[in-house]
Amino acid sequence: MRRLILLSICFPLLFSACAPDEQVGSLCPEIGEATQTTLFVAYKDQLIIPAYTTVYDRLESLEASLETLLVNPNLTKLSEARDNFIAAYRAWQYAEPFYFGPAEDQLIEDHLNFFPIDPQALQVSIDTGFEKDATERYDRGFPAMDYLFYQGTDEAIIERLSNATVQAYLNANLDNMMNRLDLIIQDWNTAFGAAFVNNTGKVDGASLSQIINTYNRHFESIKRNRVGLASGILTLGFKDVEVLEGYYSGISLDLLSDAVDASSIYFYGGSKNDSLVSLYKLLSDLDLRVNNNLLANQMAASIEQYTAALEAIIIPLDEAILSEDEIIFGLYQALSGYVVLAKTDMPTLMCISITYVDNPSDSD
Repeated sequence: MRRLILLSICFPLLFSACAPDEQVGSLCPEIGEATQTTLFVAYKDQLIIPAYTTVYDRLESLEASLETLLVNPNLTKLSEARDNFIAAYRAWQYAEPFYFGPAEDQLIEDHLNFFPIDPQALQVSIDTGFEKDATERYDRGFPAMDYLFYQGTDEAIIERLSNATVQAYLNANLDNMMNRLDLIIQDWNTAFGAAFVNNTGKVDGASLSQIINTYNRHFESIKRNRVGLASGILTLGFKDVEVLEGYYSGISLDLLSDAVDASSIYFYGGSKNDSLVSLYKLLSDLDLRVNNNLLANQMAASIEQYTAALEAIIIPLDEAILSEDEIIFGLYQALSGYVVLAKTDMPTLMCISITYVDNPSDSD
């Protein structure tokens, strides 16, 4: 997924959502420093650090099975490596939403999940050697392993994994992923984590602004990159299931479900029913309303709607895209409806500006 250029977008309302704290008008809700700090501590300690740590742990398991596999490639060892790969890839979905601070410094999306893979670019990189600092390259991360572990017959895959240059590439790719994750975890546990907790306010770059922006950015990546592009909804009806995340392993639907679940956890701070410190609780406590209805409740209802639309897909996602237009379109429409609440209503009522640029319009 392409990194998005930061650009402030103000809302044409009676107040400016892009104004500094001291300039915000009386229509903007007061969010005390203690309330913000409590929220930031909860997100740091209960969501962000555990999510990144879990991915790293899963990659350590993959590293061990990969080492064994590459010594003597065979189907039994390949199966174990595949299991660990899937576990790590699915764990990544729960860390991917938090793309700010250390994650952005490490360009972690570029290195872990810049999909879809470009097989020709991957082969060139295998032949010439892994470039650990390259960005916006469709040749690395989980998509590269998805291709190398699953594309072709089992016999062809075993032969591929017996190649010394492929082995070197896999090891270098995994080392790069783990090294960057390690740096992110270190930063969250030290200087950045401490600064994040105390970075109160509503200005661009404040922790609340980063939470709101990355939450929306991640959700739009679900709508666009995991549903809209492959289904043809955003490409004049031209479907291309090969751009799906996890296409070669056939886990696209699992990854999409995990991404949706991760977004829900981001909003609720965990399970909806646990009354945790979260965006949902903050919106409820602020009593923010749209058409005299609580925004938090409207967002919760919309989450239930698009979750139900996703659960209606009971066959592999690539097959559903090719054969079940109505179900896929219903899912996309439900996701789009939520964007209006999360990207327009929530930041507007909170007086927080959206500072990233998305490619499609919210009406897509």
